[in-house]
Amino acid sequence: MRRTLTVLILLSAGYWPSGVGHAATVRPHITIAARHVLLSDIFSDVPAAVDCELGDAPALGAHYTMSAAQLSAIAAQYGIDWTNASHLQGVVVTRSNRTLGADAMTAVMTRLLTDRGMPANASLHINGFPAVMAPVDFTGEPTLIRLDLSGTRQDHFAATFSVPGDDAPTTLHLSGFYEASAAALVARRTILAGLPVTTDAFEIRQVPARQIPEGALPPSSDIDGLVATRTIPAGQTVLTAELEHPVTIRHGTPVVAVYTVDNLRITASGIAMDDGGIGDIVHVANPSTRTQVVGTVIDHALVSIAPGMTATPLSPQTAATIGRGGHAPL
Repeated sequence: MRRTLTVLILLSAGYWPSGVGHAATVRPHITIAARHVLLSDIFSDVPAAVDCELGDAPALGAHYTMSAAQLSAIAAQYGIDWTNASHLQGVVVTRSNRTLGADAMTAVMTRLLTDRGMPANASLHINGFPAVMAPVDFTGEPTLIRLDLSGTRQDHFAATFSVPGDDAPTTLHLSGFYEASAAALVARRTILAGLPVTTDAFEIRQVPARQIPEGALPPSSDIDGLVATRTIPAGQTVLTAELEHPVTIRHGTPVVAVYTVDNLRITASGIAMDDGGIGDIVHVANPSTRTQVVGTVIDHALVSIAPGMTATPLSPQTAATIGRGGHAPL
């Protein structure tokens, strides 16, 4: 049973050393790690031969106050030359401790679950639990008593630990889950529609995979010089459809189609059927043959046609719209 620091306990301790016989000072605030308060914790310059236990320290993380009357009685009991000249109200004794909170237990659970197959890029979530106090000299990990895994991917857990205490270990119960994470391209700041972007406007973050929307732009994409098709809020994962190459070819404008095979280069005039920037795929129509091919924009008004590309007929409505332009056939 924990003892209280009172004069009666001091008198019952059965220890009556000879007087110290010199002036001493009192520390008004003390913090101790041990389970017992020593005479030298309270008064300064107590010789080792005289030093002794006065009683139990507070519980881990707790404190109590020794009144001025108690201090005077202790000084008289042990022959310590001390008077309360500064009118001290008392001494506050605080017990230090090591707190095992969310950060510490997340590290423990991460190691345990990694050993049991949790992906290295997973993020761990522990349900709320009260922090547990352990003696300050306890530097290891709590002892695992039991670990149960559940869920379709064994990604939910319930764990029980034993944490050292003063009189008996404390039992700690944890539960939570983990989820795989993935790299996502995220806007550092708000990007306005229609403006060109640079790579420093984005950053790659590891986020829960379930939070990455369909159509997200791969983080490895070359985005320098692209233009935002809509305003992208800061912190949002960027979609492929939200960035495009600056438009270099407009729908309905004349273009030159280039067909290269071996050392042969053939060019032909056509009409762009889509808007497009460099690297985009567009359709090019030949009004005279009423056919169209698909190519890649490589420069202003210049479209590269891949070898083997077959021309397909234009619909009658489209052919009538663009008319006959007398262009060379594709």
